[in-house]
Amino acid sequence: MVCAKFSRHPAETAEAYLTQGVWQHDTLCDLLDDWANKTPDRVFVREASGRHFTFGELSTVSRKFANALLNLGLKKGDIVAIQLPSSIEFVIAYFGVLRMGGILATMHMPYEENELRSLLEFSGAKAAICAPADDKRDRPAVMDKLRNELPDLDHVIVARGDVEGDQFHRMADMIAKASRDDIADPPTASDGALLCFTSGTSSAPKAVIHACETLLADARAYIKTIDGRQDDHSMIAPPFTHIFGLECVNNALTVGSSIVPMDQFTPQAFADMLERQKPTIVYGAPAHLAATLRDNQLEGRDLSSIRHVILGGALCAPAVAREFEGHLPNGKIGILFGMTESLLVTQTDYNSSPQERHGTVGKPVTGIDVRIVDADGTPLGAGVEGALQLHGFTIMAGYLGNDAANHKAFTNDGWFDCGDTAMWDDHGNVVITGRSIDVINRGGVKINPSDIEAAISEHPDIIQVALIPMPDYVLGEKICAALTVRPGTSIGVEDLSAFLADRKIAKMRRPEHVVIVDEMPMTPTKKIIKSLLCKQLFPPE
Repeated sequence: MVCAKFSRHPAETAEAYLTQGVWQHDTLCDLLDDWANKTPDRVFVREASGRHFTFGELSTVSRKFANALLNLGLKKGDIVAIQLPSSIEFVIAYFGVLRMGGILATMHMPYEENELRSLLEFSGAKAAICAPADDKRDRPAVMDKLRNELPDLDHVIVARGDVEGDQFHRMADMIAKASRDDIADPPTASDGALLCFTSGTSSAPKAVIHACETLLADARAYIKTIDGRQDDHSMIAPPFTHIFGLECVNNALTVGSSIVPMDQFTPQAFADMLERQKPTIVYGAPAHLAATLRDNQLEGRDLSSIRHVILGGALCAPAVAREFEGHLPNGKIGILFGMTESLLVTQTDYNSSPQERHGTVGKPVTGIDVRIVDADGTPLGAGVEGALQLHGFTIMAGYLGNDAANHKAFTNDGWFDCGDTAMWDDHGNVVITGRSIDVINRGGVKINPSDIEAAISEHPDIIQVALIPMPDYVLGEKICAALTVRPGTSIGVEDLSAFLADRKIAKMRRPEHVVIVDEMPMTPTKKIIKSLLCKQLFPPE
């Protein structure tokens, strides 16, 4: 187990951010309580079913849940894991754990016993909050098994419904029996609040802890870039188990607006929520849009309420953004860039051209420094590809218990290297050109696949594309195009090569192999897992 104590930025850095006013002394729960006092009857979170909680109700219930956790023997600084779909219970747990001074460790819904064991052991979680059993999985049973195996895990809390066995705690019962009194020793804004894993579920995962200082500073700065308002209603498709989803919650909290979370994505459910919930802001991933378009779910729907669709988590094909925007009579699509390590740090301008909104990730949030450098660390100008690096008040202090990762991630002068390649356009927007780990080495020639993937995505019959390396005896690697296509269509290497030739893609950069797949392996936040796709299509010998 790695001790999950939170390491704040150095005192000199923290003092500078406080002096600048970008960090403040209030917590997320302080802000929730402030809105509860000002607008107690205003709805903050509404589920698609219509079930909802007001600011006043959430303030009270989260206080009761915080006291219930303390009654179990948990204390400030303890880790509480959560594996729940985006829901009212998740929001209660989020604010309840933070209110008692705990650190909430999020774990994605698809994770099974092996992944959970590794992450729970790494974090040293004292309690785990999970969903009730359903037809597919008995999550309480899995968590109980892990409780018996892991020395730190003492409590399993089931968020909804009934559960058999005295070894479990029902969240509803805990809340009903608990006091609504204020917490005697509440956390400060500088205490650890949220633990998220950035990649991998091995014995050495990369984990980040953020305090309310960074979480709220980012939300306050970011919401201004999208002109967030109190009367907004934000539909949040990214799961709350990911920093993107939770930071969208924080965005709404800063202006006192409302949210509607999506508990499980399907194209029809996504389209239904767009129409029925009448959101003004929609947060999502490119895969959400592509799948909904593929299923022709938007035809004839009233989407007039939508002002802004904001995409993150992966590169978006401009063709997908353009087609989806065509269904929005009053709305536009924009793109942000963010990471667990940095939170949300860029955003396209709502009033910029479609080329900028669909083909870049926009300009840095005020107060965040961005540079693109060559291999020697020299800053580059417009149109030249290099490494994307960040510096500022939302960036993590470092990975938890992973000195090797920290050494690799931070430059000698303190900038965070994202692992992305990028360049500036002529208007000061950042253009993400790929991930350094995605580069294909064809006979010694390094080929960045992102612009090729963007060109392929323009094909009317192609829904998703991933270019991956195919082992080759002579060249080492060749380019393989894995495609999902519209029903009843197909495309071969020659067809694709001719299509790319028309778009002036050099022959050596065109795929030499095409595989049609029913679906891409995806992360919970709808990124294509290229490493898994490679293993599926080209198993190691």
